[in-house]
Amino acid sequence: MRKTRLMIIATVALGASIAGALPAVAASTPGADVQARTVTAAATMPNVVGQSLWTALDELPPLGDISTVDATGADRIALLPTIWKVCTQTPAPGTELTPDTPITLGVVKTGETCP
Repeated sequence: MRKTRLMIIATVALGASIAGALPAVAASTPGADVQARTVTAAATMPNVVGQSLWTALDELPPLGDISTVDATGADRIALLPTIWKVCTQTPAPGTELTPDTPITLGVVKTGETCP
């Protein structure tokens, strides 16, 4: 019981110190998040086949609908992008993207062979 109370107190204290720091960061850079995610020029689809899903998602332009599909057909959901790799992508590399372009990545778990 005593350990639980200490963990709760420590968690609350940590949360309060983090929450206290956040407004200062947000106030110093108003609109930074919106500016970082806004695409003002045409974006091009990169080639992400063979990369980890984590890396692929990082390389994709910040546009609308990005989805993953289990390339094995087993209908698994890629919850942890660090343990999945990209086998297929739509649209093809080099395709001009708009905010309305859907992006689909066919993935398998790292260590599995792409079909």
